[in-house]
Amino acid sequence: MREQGCGHNNMETPRVLSRKGVGKIIVDVGLGDDAQETVDAVRNGFVVIAFEMLPANFASIKAKLQGQKEFKFVQMIPPQGSEKHWSMPELKKPEQNEFGRGFAYIINAGLSDQEGSVQFSLGNGNSLVKGLADGQLRT
Repeated sequence: MREQGCGHNNMETPRVLSRKGVGKIIVDVGLGDDAQETVDAVRNGFVVIAFEMLPANFASIKAKLQGQKEFKFVQMIPPQGSEKHWSMPELKKPEQNEFGRGFAYIINAGLSDQEGSVQFSLGNGNSLVKGLADGQLRT
C-alpha cells in the first residue's frame, strides 16, 4: 500500500488500516524490520496473513512483538526425506486478549506466482537496498 502512495508521503500507515477491521482479512507482503502496517491493522481488528522473507527482518519483528498474543510467528517446514517442497505448519488461531482486536500470522517466507524455492547467497546477496543476510542498508 505504501508503494501506491496510500500513506502521507509514503511514510505512514494507510488510512484504510486505521478503520475498524472487525475480522476482515489482509495479506501483507514485505514487512520491513518493524511490520508497522501489520501491527496497526491488528490493533484495529483486522486478521493479517503477513510474509517477510528476510531472516534479519523476521527476527527484528519477532523481538519487537515478543509476548503479544495477537501475533503468531511461523517458520516454514523444509522438505523431509523424499519430499521436494517446503510446507506450512498448521496455523492455530491466536488467543485474543481483548474483544475486537485482530491477530496476525507472521510467516518467514516470500511469495511468488510460481511454486518453488529460491536460494540466496547470504554472504553477498542483497535486496534492492538491504542485505539479505542481515537486512542492513547497503551503500
